[in-house]
Order: sequence, then C-alpha cells, then structure tokens
Amino acid sequence: MNTGKRLLSALLCACMIAALLPTAALAAGTDTGKAIQLVDSGTAANISGGQDSNIYFGRYKQSSNDSDGYNTDPIKWRVLENAKGQLFLLSDQNLDVFQYHTKQESVTWETSTMRSWLNGYDASHNTGGNDGIDYTDDNFISTAFSDGEQGAIAETEVVNDDNSKYHTEGGNDTTDKIFLLSIAEAQNSSYFADNDSRVATNTAYAAGGGASGGVGGAGFWWLRSPGGDQIYGAADVLMNGSVAEDGGYVNNTFVAVRPAFHLDLTSVLFTSAAVGGKIPAAESSDNQSGEAADAIFEIDGYGGNEWKLTLLDGSRDFSISKAKIEESKIDFSYSGAQTGTNEYISVVIEDNGAITYYGRILQLDGMTNGAEGTTNLTLPAGVTLDNDTKLYVFNEQYNGGENDDTRLTDYGSKMIDVQSAVDTTAPKLTSGSATRDSETDATVKFTSSEAGEYYYAIVESGASEPEITTTGTGTACTAEENTISLTKLTGNGAKDIYIVVKDEAGNVSKKQKVTIPEYIPPVYEISASPATLDFGSQTVGYTEAPAAQTVTIKNEGNQNTTVSLPTSTNYTITAGKGFTGSAATLAPDGTAQFTVQPITGLDVENYAETLTVSGTENVSAQVALSFAVVEPQPATYSLTVNLNGGNGVDASGEYAENAVVEINAGSRSNYRFDGWTSSNGGTFADTSSAATTFTMPAASTTITANWRYIGGGGGGGGSEGTSRPTYRPDVENTENGDVSVQPSNPHKGDEVTVTPRPEDGYEVEAVIVTDKDGKPVDVTDNGDGTWTFTQPGGKATVEVIFREIPLGTLPFTDVPESAWYCDAVRYVYENGLMNGIGGGAFNPNGTTTRGQIMTILWRMAGSPGMEGEIWGYPFADVDATAYYGTAVYWARMNGIAEGYGDGKFGPDDPITREQFAAILYRFAQELVYDVTAAADLSGYADAGSISGYALAAIQWANAEGIISGTSDTTLTPQGQTTRAQAAAMLMRFCEQ
Repeated sequence: MNTGKRLLSALLCACMIAALLPTAALAAGTDTGKAIQLVDSGTAANISGGQDSNIYFGRYKQSSNDSDGYNTDPIKWRVLENAKGQLFLLSDQNLDVFQYHTKQESVTWETSTMRSWLNGYDASHNTGGNDGIDYTDDNFISTAFSDGEQGAIAETEVVNDDNSKYHTEGGNDTTDKIFLLSIAEAQNSSYFADNDSRVATNTAYAAGGGASGGVGGAGFWWLRSPGGDQIYGAADVLMNGSVAEDGGYVNNTFVAVRPAFHLDLTSVLFTSAAVGGKIPAAESSDNQSGEAADAIFEIDGYGGNEWKLTLLDGSRDFSISKAKIEESKIDFSYSGAQTGTNEYISVVIEDNGAITYYGRILQLDGMTNGAEGTTNLTLPAGVTLDNDTKLYVFNEQYNGGENDDTRLTDYGSKMIDVQSAVDTTAPKLTSGSATRDSETDATVKFTSSEAGEYYYAIVESGASEPEITTTGTGTACTAEENTISLTKLTGNGAKDIYIVVKDEAGNVSKKQKVTIPEYIPPVYEISASPATLDFGSQTVGYTEAPAAQTVTIKNEGNQNTTVSLPTSTNYTITAGKGFTGSAATLAPDGTAQFTVQPITGLDVENYAETLTVSGTENVSAQVALSFAVVEPQPATYSLTVNLNGGNGVDASGEYAENAVVEINAGSRSNYRFDGWTSSNGGTFADTSSAATTFTMPAASTTITANWRYIGGGGGGGGSEGTSRPTYRPDVENTENGDVSVQPSNPHKGDEVTVTPRPEDGYEVEAVIVTDKDGKPVDVTDNGDGTWTFTQPGGKATVEVIFREIPLGTLPFTDVPESAWYCDAVRYVYENGLMNGIGGGAFNPNGTTTRGQIMTILWRMAGSPGMEGEIWGYPFADVDATAYYGTAVYWARMNGIAEGYGDGKFGPDDPITREQFAAILYRFAQELVYDVTAAADLSGYADAGSISGYALAAIQWANAEGIISGTSDTTLTPQGQTTRAQAAAMLMRFCEQ
C-alpha cells in the first residue's frame, strides 16, 4: 500500500526569465498593484492561491452558439497554490464528460483511459488487461492548448495514494502534465475552504455530453483516487461539493472532468489583467501601432483577480542592433521578427524591477512592415534611461483584440535591453589576398567585421605608415570579404596599402596593412594527358562507381604556376603527386597527378562535362569526362486493409503505383457487405463486390470494407432500426471503367449518386438508369464527375457507357489548344476533378459554385465517410442528401469551409477568388502541408480590398503560384472564380 505520499512537481532547472531582465529587480514576492506585472525569477507575486486568483489559459468548447453547436472559449482556471515557481491550477467549471475508464474493470489512475485521453498517450498506457485505446490524435491536451502553452505546462510527479477509508489500492505513481485531483487534494483546506468552494458548474458543452446537472448546474466531477469498490470504483465530488470517497463505477457516463496541472512560471514573461490590462491609457489616443510616446502608456492600477499570461516563445530569434539614443528619441534596427495579423514590436519600461510602461510601437503585418527593418520611438515625458530605468524591446504576438478582452494567451520573444544594442565597437579588419595584375592594376581583398565605408592610402613597400582621412564619403563595404580594384599604380615594385573602415555609428577601425607584390610578367603553358576520360555507359546505369582514372599535368612554361582542382557533386577528385590539398605549385617542366572517381547515382542520364584545370594566368588544360547514371528504383507504398470483422483476405503490404491487388472482405455474421472505400485514392475494379481487385495510387492508403447490419440471422435487405425495404442497384457494362453507387442499398425515394471512373483514355458517354420494369429513370449530370437519380420502388439497373477519348485531345469544343487554360482543363479532366457541362462543352468562362468546390476537395481527400460523425447544426440551405451534402459538412467539421454566419452556406453561390484561396489554404493545413510562404502583395493596386480572413491565404497562394493576378496590377479578390480559373488553381495546388 502507498501511504504518506505527497504530490510533487518536477521543477525546471533553468530560470529563463531571470536571465532576460536585470538582477537589480524588486525582491521576489513584491506585488506592484499594476495591471501588468513582471514574473520575477519564476515568482508571480500578484497571484494568490486558495482560489483567490484566476488564470485564463488555453481554449475549449464551452458555451452554446445557439445553433446546436458550441463556441471555443478561453478556459478559466482557479489558482489552488502559488509555490516553488509554479501555479497549481484547476479548471473553474466542468469542461467535458469522459469515462474514467471505458470498461467496467479493475483499474488505477496509471492504466485508466482518462489519463491517456487527458495527456494524449497511446494504447500501451491504458491496456488494463484488454486492448488499449490510442489517444495520440484525439485528446484533451492538444485540443485545449497551443504548442507554446503545452510547453509551459510542467511535468508533474503524480503520487497515487491508496484510499485509506476503504483500503483500495492507488497503484503506481506516474509522471503527467494533465491529471485529476486526488481525495487528499480535494480535501486540502488550503485549496478548498468548504464544500461550496468545491462545487463546479457545467459548461454547455459538458452538459451536452451528458453531465449531470444540466447547463450551468452543479455536476459530479471525477477524482483520480480509487473508490470504495476494490474492483470497479473511482472517487468523485458530488453536486453539493462533498467528496464521495466511495465513488462510482469507472465507466459512468455522467461524471464530468475538471482537469488540473502545474504551470511553470519560468515560461512566463509577465501577467496582465485578463480584460483591459494592455489597453492604452486614455491620453495615449488608442494609437497601438503608431510611433513615439503615443504608443507607450503608463500602466494603471488593478484590483481584480483575473489574469492572462504573456509566455516566452523560445522559437523566436528576434534581435535588435544599431541603436541610437538621442535624448528621448531612440532609433534601432531589428531582425528575426515573426510577422502576421497580431504580430508587433513591443516595449516595456522597467523601473527598479517593476514594469511601469508598456506599448506596441510597430505592427508587423508582413506587407508594410516585415521581419526586419528599422523603427523608432520617443520616451514618455519625464522618463530617462539609466542604471535603474531600462527600456526592453521584444517581438510580441498580441492576441488581446481591440479592447483587450479576448483573455487569450500572448507570446513574446526574449526581452532585449535597448542600451545593450548601442554600437560603440569599431570594426575589425583582416587581410585577404593581394594580386598584381599588371604594372598599373592590382586586386586587394580584405574582410571587415561590420558593414560601413572604407578608405585607403598607398605607399612604396617599406615606407612609413600614412595618415588616412575619414571625414569625406568613402566606398561602401560589407561585413564579408571586400575587393579593391586598383588601376593607377606606377612602377613594377611592391606597394603597401593601408585600409580603415568606418561603421554606421562612426567608429573607425585600426589601419590594416596589405602588401601588393611586385609585377613579374608571367609565361604559362599547361598540358594534360590523357585529355579524355571516358568511363563508358550502361543501359541500366552504374550500381557502383566505375574504376578511377588518373590524369598527369605538366607545366611547360618558364614560370612557376599554381594549378587548382574543381569540385562537383557528380565526381570526386583525389589529389596525388605534386598536390597539397586541392592545389599544386609547379616549377617549369614540373608535373603533378590527380585521380577522377565518378559518384554512383547521378541525377541525369548520359552525363558529360569538361573538367578544366586552370593555372593562375587562365591558361588551362581541359579533360573531357563522360559516364552514365543509376536509374532510381521505383517507389513503393503501404497498403493497409481493414476488413472490419470480415473473414476474407488481408492483402496489407508494400506495393508499387498501379500494382493490382486482389482483395476479399469475406463475410460477416448478421452483416451485409456495403462496399469498399479508400483513404487516399486508388481504383477498385468493383467497389460494391466483396471479392475484387484494387489498383494502388502513388501514395500510402488504407482501404476499408464497409458492412450494413441486417439483424441476427436476418437478411432480405433490411437495415437496423427500420422496416422499409432497400434495393441494391444492379450495375451493368463496366467495361473500360468501374462504377460506384452510394448508398449501395437505398430506400425508395433516396437520392442515389453514381460515380463512374473511366480507365485512362476513356470518358463517360452516358449514364442510363431503368426501373424494375425497364422504364427509364431521370438522371442528373452534376458536372463534377457524378450523376444522381431518385431510387424508384423496386430494383434499379444502372448502365454506364464509356467511350474512347481521341489521343491527346479533349472532348470539349470550347477549349482550344491555344487557350491559356487548356493544360489546366486537361489536368482536372484526366484526374477526375472536373467534367464538362454536357453537350461537348466545358464552359471555361462559367462560374464555379461553393458546393461544387467542396465536393471536389472531399473527393481529393478520399471521400471520407460521415456516417459515424455528429454533423452539428444544419445549414438551412444545405440538403444533406444533395450531391454536395456530405462534402459541405465534412469541410465544416474539419475547419476547411464555414458558412456565412447567418446559418446558411450558399452551396449554389458562385465562389469568389479569395474564398477559393482561403478554402485551399485551410485544406492544405488539414493535410499538414507547409503554408508558411507569404508573398508581398503591395504591387497589386487592389490588395487593400482583400478581406481580413483571406489575407494570409492569398499571400500563401500567390507565393506558391496557385493564384496569380488577373492583370499585372490587380488580383480581383472579390471576383467570381471562372471554371477555367478553378481548373488552373486546382492543378497548381496538386502539383505543389
């Protein structure tokens, strides 16, 4: 039994904040009474435990949006304790409903599914003697907290005491970030004064999940300690706040969750009032992105107890330089800043350890102001910088909103003392090479540690050091190697050149002397033998590099010369006789040798080039090289087969693109086979047949056998919960393509979608549907590769006629080969993304609707099923049975597209160019593609008309070449997307 244990926190060793601010700060534990307060050496003196203070941190679904959905709101946490550099936090309300354990079995905190869900652990953490559940993708911690917020949550040693009243085992101790309180912690009088202080009300989201007590009512909430039942119990807190040490069954579905964790204060720069802490004082004119003192305001007093945090973001590489302080005006350069809608350069003024002023002096939108540049500010009246008063500059992501009332976490880089960036250091110079090109010409190289202007004077070699005047304008130099080209030398004798550099701050370097050699007219002649190295070729290519070959070079001139060898990624050169490193200095009649070795696996075929071995006077010997390459091996992709309980053939494994795999779902008791689906493309010979073949795509994929429940031993086409008959359509004539029909067992009156997939070189000529009596049924061509009809009473027959496409041509009379969009139309047509509108027309200038685009993207995502999902609030103008119905709700649930905010989606509305860009941008994020690219749109006259929600998307799409201007100076963001433009954007997106 585990007795006498205490909950300990794993404290971080490095106190990062202490390294960023002066050591001459206020003594730890001083509360300045201001609305913004420094976290000093891991101490937040203004935060009190025992639930006297509250912190807003993270976001979670909580309040109702009045449309059968929920808003994602900031989470309020009660501070139970402020000690040892950490805040011990407990959620203010019941946030969710989740079973302590999904099975009614003996379990402890260590092996509970609750622990895995809270922390995002895999199935090995909650096996409990049975198959575990993987929560690495669907969990509380990654849903509630950003990456930066998760980094501020401390790893905690969670001690799992036994239940001393009922003598049930607490199990092994664990190390977690998120956990539940124990019985002992729930009964700790320093955390909870009485039962009332333990009462927690339900959020609308928790109530919607089944929490007892309803919306706003007090509910039960779990503790992590074992309950009174040795086998099945877990303790909890009742509606009246009393601790129920006997608890209830671990798989109860009405007990809510109040997570707890320790927040590491060394990850916090400063705290601010949750509402209004960073709003400027009235006299600052509310100028948050201006310059001078107007943007820096004195911090008001604050008597409240609700705070938000500004976290240290260690990934930011922000720095400042070239600071100039002239009385109250300060200029400086900055670099490494992050840009975006909420990014700023911010400042704080710290006086004897207390933050007295704060301001955001420059907004970094990525267009007007970028990641590097210059800016300035004016100190507030009466403020002078000295040893006690410091101005700190940092790059801040301010998420507080216009009225600083969002309660969202802000992020900042390390804070930099502006006085440390004042330049008082002179440049340092180092000599480079000096060559004499002729009697009058020479080249001198030198390196400066700083950019600036250089000045020089030339004297005869060995003469006295000259004076160099730097009052005039010099020649610009960089903080790299610089070259001086001289053209007015006299005499062939050696010279001395003296160089100085003056930086932008006026600091002048020491003189650097470089000797220019005397001029000796050279005579060079170099030969090489053999002059041709032919390594041959092979049909397949080299599986290993061919044998090396050696070249002998000879200096046949009357002057010493230096021979340098080149480098290449396609071959290596080994210097031999006469070489030191990669160069050889040869006397007249001297020889040297080097060896050429081709590298296996070149990236071009029939590689050939001329290797030039040059002397110092551009006299060279040329050696011709020629050899073939290794062809790349074909890629293979993983196929996973999910039979879903069927007893057929599992063909999981690695296959090449276009490999044909035989699959068989077998049979399943009480279920009827209901078709195959693929997560990432590929082609089924017959998606409705349990025994068929699957053609691999150029990507890894999972194919799933779907089953329809028909009742114990039943049959006859019924489905669970209904007595209406279903009719499985017959599909005929699938030669030259395959056909899928969804739903595969429709009821009378259901809308049925037919999706033909022609083989390469074929297209759909007609889709014909007849009823059980052979009479025709109306069929609608949706224009996106699908046809729909209404299921008649009785079995229907679907016949698809495929016809061959003339090689290299499109079946559209209105898409000329010379049109700018011809290749794009061919791409979307051949890849099944868009079809014509009928009658041999593509209608390139016609509009594309929002519903059509949603359907195309849904198919690109593998047509994921939505049968097991909760669709949430309905769009009033979206028929769930329409061809676009599933696609629209899939896009909404995955954050790819939203409605207009009035309960409508507008599926038949033409989609604008900025809407299309925003949807592709979110789709790329859902696919975890890199969307950090951002173009400068300032060259477009109408860039200012781009809606705020679409700005980042259009910057990304323009940078990636997905969307271009409608002219050299216009983007037309609110213009309707033509079908030709949609085809071009889809092709560029897929190719990227």
